[in-house]
Amino acid sequence: MRPKFLAVALIALVALGVSMLATVGAEAAAATGGSSHIVALQVIVTKVVGGGNVGTFQIDPDQVVPVKPGGSYHLVLVGITFVNKKATQVPVNATFSVHAGRNRLTLSNPGDNSVDVTVGKSGGLIKYVTAKGYDLRRHLASGFITLAVP
Repeated sequence: MRPKFLAVALIALVALGVSMLATVGAEAAAATGGSSHIVALQVIVTKVVGGGNVGTFQIDPDQVVPVKPGGSYHLVLVGITFVNKKATQVPVNATFSVHAGRNRLTLSNPGDNSVDVTVGKSGGLIKYVTAKGYDLRRHLASGFITLAVP
């Protein structure tokens, strides 16, 4: 009788553990953008030298990221999603390229969701294309980050 009771107890504990892992896994997937809907994209901009924060900017055709000639900036692409009704930033993997300003912008140190940009005499447009697998609005899957010298 005792081994049968222990076997049933073990099965119940394993089932509880699997249920808990599934819940934790779903929350983790939501926090990383794996299964949650991304409603907006932002770019977090910091200075490469000194690491000073320039700001967080909405990815929007009318949004301009202010830069200075000769400056080097680290751009990080993040999505905005809701986890437990709270807005949360999640990394969004993407590739980056210079769309306009090839002689004025230099890209380096690409990461999964980031790139460094060195600005020449004036700004330009950085094109991003998000990796596949994100649940986001179609118009957010690719677009431009506008860098402008004020």
